[in-house]
This record gives sequence, C-alpha cells and structure tokens, in this order.
Amino acid sequence: MDSRAKRGLAWIGLTGVLLALAACGGSSSSVNNPNGQNNLPPVIVAINVTPSGDIRIGQTQTVQFTVRATDPEFPNTVNGSSLAVNWSQVSGPVVELSNANSFTTSFAVPSEQDIANDPVITLAVVVSDASQQATDQISVTILPPASSTAPLVDAGPDQ
Repeated sequence: MDSRAKRGLAWIGLTGVLLALAACGGSSSSVNNPNGQNNLPPVIVAINVTPSGDIRIGQTQTVQFTVRATDPEFPNTVNGSSLAVNWSQVSGPVVELSNANSFTTSFAVPSEQDIANDPVITLAVVVSDASQQATDQISVTILPPASSTAPLVDAGPDQ
C-alpha cells in the first residue's frame, strides 16, 4: 500500500473516532430539553451574610444568609422564579432555620452555653431548576460575648 493510501485510511479511522466521541455526548452532564436545548445547572453567584462583621453573642440577635443564583437559561435574571432553594444545617450547634425554602434564611444566635464546644455553624444551600441543581456551603463562627470588665494588669512589685 502506498503512503497516500495509508494516509487516507488513517484519516477515515480518525474521523470514525471523532464521530463516535461526538455521538456519545462527551463528558457533558447537561440534560436535553424537549426543544433540543441543553439544560445547564443553576449557578450560585454569591452567599451574603448579615451582619458582615463579627457575630457575637449579646450584640447580634439573628444571622441572615441570602443566596444569589442564576439559571443559565435566563442569565439576566437573578433569583428567578424558575429556581427552587433549600437551606439545611450541616454541622455545629443546632439552630432553627426560618424560611429554609427561600433565597434568604436566618437563625437566632445560639447561647454561650450552646457554642462552648463548637462555635462554628455550617449551612448548605441547594439551588435547583426543573432537572439540575447546584450546591454550596457557608460557615460562620459565633463569638462569645465581649467582656464588660476591665482587664487586670500587674506590673510586678513597686520599685
């Protein structure tokens, strides 16, 4: 077989491999919609925490979390009606989440006794559309109350 024929067979073999890869869909995890478009999972843009500074017992009563997410099918709409949200607690002292199926959830700051062994509270959020979902987690540390007594200082005996 001459070199021209060998190159032709190699080209046919390579084309067959490429067609087989294209037919299997590659590594995409998207789902085809009935209208032929790919359904991509939602995108979690940010999770905002209020207050944004220290969360200290006695100074902060509630901690609020707001997720901002988009559906790639409607990229200019943040927190659109095509998305569903579910917040859950992953770890830390048990807190009661209010509005756990909303873009914004909150909980009351636990007592000093409740955070004595574990001051870190971790929440998970799942944002989903009709067939795909995105997840993320966020942790906050609850600080003990600020001391109201002046610190004691000892500079040693008088000289």
